[in-house]
Amino acid sequence: MTRRPYRLADGLLAVTALATLALWLVRAIVRVDQSWDTWMYHLPFGARLWGVVPETAFGMPGYLEDRYDGVPLLGEWVQGLLLWATGRPETASLPALASLLLFLAFLRRHLGVPWHLALVGLAAIPLVHVHATSGYVDLPSNLAFSVLVLGTWLLYVRPGYATRQHLALLGLAAALAGNIKFQLVPLLPIPLTLIGVRLLWLARGNVRGALAGAGGPGRVAAAAGLALALAFAVPLKNLLVHGNPVYPIQMQVLGITLEGPEVLPAEKEMASIHFVPVYLEEAPPAQRWLYSLLEVGIRPLTDPRRWTVDQFMPHGSTGTMMGGYSAPYVAFSLALLAYLVLRLRTREAWGAAAVMLVASPVVALVPQSHELRYTMFWMIVLVSLNLHLAGRLEFAAPGHRVNPRSLGLVLLAAFALTLAVTRGAYLDPRPYPVERLLEVKVDQAVLAKIGDGDRVCFSHEPWTFLYTAYFHPPRHYALRERSRAEDCGSYRHLGLAKFGPD
Repeated sequence: MTRRPYRLADGLLAVTALATLALWLVRAIVRVDQSWDTWMYHLPFGARLWGVVPETAFGMPGYLEDRYDGVPLLGEWVQGLLLWATGRPETASLPALASLLLFLAFLRRHLGVPWHLALVGLAAIPLVHVHATSGYVDLPSNLAFSVLVLGTWLLYVRPGYATRQHLALLGLAAALAGNIKFQLVPLLPIPLTLIGVRLLWLARGNVRGALAGAGGPGRVAAAAGLALALAFAVPLKNLLVHGNPVYPIQMQVLGITLEGPEVLPAEKEMASIHFVPVYLEEAPPAQRWLYSLLEVGIRPLTDPRRWTVDQFMPHGSTGTMMGGYSAPYVAFSLALLAYLVLRLRTREAWGAAAVMLVASPVVALVPQSHELRYTMFWMIVLVSLNLHLAGRLEFAAPGHRVNPRSLGLVLLAAFALTLAVTRGAYLDPRPYPVERLLEVKVDQAVLAKIGDGDRVCFSHEPWTFLYTAYFHPPRHYALRERSRAEDCGSYRHLGLAKFGPD
């Protein structure tokens, strides 16, 4: 490539990144997220945490009350803070976008990846693209876990990385991941153990000196204990309060039953509740993960709903909850990593290969392995490593055809594919305020039956929260979400029991 094409590629990447960021920011501010879980529990949890809509004003379904008592709530806490401060549910999308911007800063500072190149590369991942302006907390938690994974890799491959500041960053990343999403908590011991092993190796032969340099044994033990306590704060709380670290899920350990109100369904039963394609209900987790990674059986590229926030597809579909990384992008990224490793043959490159070799079987064997949004860090880390190693190759072999700019053009093509398939819907900046959502989703005939001071009961999943008095001032009434009249207790059942997006 000549210098002129280099400048053109850089300019095109920068313009694309700036335009994407601007559209995302406007969208996150003026469009209320209409995704299922945002209204089913993310916003209700956040509103209760900050007293915006207390328990006396809105009683969630029993299973959600149990989850409120047991699952990590840091993401919802931030959303509740924004709702309390602004009064606008539209702000529920801001934490996801802010976390992505912070991750771009991490890549720039620690891996030397230009922000515009990183943004295009990450935005090309369909699940990252659609989650960037959603009220789901999968993206913030997985970005935090990605920092933990990449930081652990740097600890092994970069001399002098084991500084107090860097270790504090890794501790913060572990705490954020563990306190935002429960699915990542069982994975935390792997990078944390690797960090401990690396620190012990670095201190070999001079343990006393290493401890003294870190402030003494007492300070080191306190720091390590604090980091672990923060990372596993939710399981520890659940163990103390409920006697079960994974409450509300019932679990058996060494023949001992840890009680909980919710039983995790067997994999073969998941089809009945739309969690896995029927033909894969007997398949091992690794097979389901591989099929999902390669997007076997999902909607065609001509379908704008091929990639969505939760990858839900109709019951009986061969692709429900499957896919979301873009199979061509996955194949390209894996091939590129293999090429870069074999071309560079450096400690960093071999370490990057080791990261993916360890991460792949781990995410392939976790429960619900085919639901890729729970372990988005796999694709995020893969793309991040490729961006960094491409820069290293350019430094080692100036003029090589594989460099950040040529890679950037491929990333633009991958991003264009994501935009083409989704029809640009997740960059749409047109205002869609909560007031319009209320007009569309709230049944006015039901609302007319509620008087000031009433205690009423009904269900309209996932929009029941929109019926609370908070959204219909100046009236004051209490609402309990139940679908059956016999479950309403002293609350008056209004007969509404709808299920679905309409």
